[in-house]
Amino acid sequence: MAAQCAFAAPGGVSRPRLLWSLPAILWHTDLPRTREAGCPGVQAFTFLSPVGPGAGGTLVAAGSHRLLNDKGELRSKAAKARLRALPSFTHLMDPAHPDRPIAPGPLGEADGVPIEVVELTGAPGDLWLMDIRALHTAAPNASTAPRLMMTWRFLREG
Repeated sequence: MAAQCAFAAPGGVSRPRLLWSLPAILWHTDLPRTREAGCPGVQAFTFLSPVGPGAGGTLVAAGSHRLLNDKGELRSKAAKARLRALPSFTHLMDPAHPDRPIAPGPLGEADGVPIEVVELTGAPGDLWLMDIRALHTAAPNASTAPRLMMTWRFLREG
């Protein structure tokens, strides 16, 4: 099932256009979790052109960086498997789940941590910072414009 949104057509006429639904696959972390305590780094996202809702902005499971930090070293695949066992993430990552969310928003709680899918949107020069342990995925682009974003990773030394 996909969400719908109204887009203005040339001449100011508004018409519905099929938008995307949240991906169930390709959720990942970019680096393995380590045994060291604390945040290992941040990832910065900025925009080179406007990226609005449904235009392909990265999707982040906000709060996911606060989970599994007592499990030792975990590569992305192992972290994803453990998160998927938690109800909020089961709903998100199972394409056949009857309660699967179709749009960004709150997923509920996992081990007492509120989890929310956030779509990174913004104007040129806007900046998002994400804990590098956060689960995230690419989003489909339902707009007619290409998504132009840049990202950098800043890792803690030592």
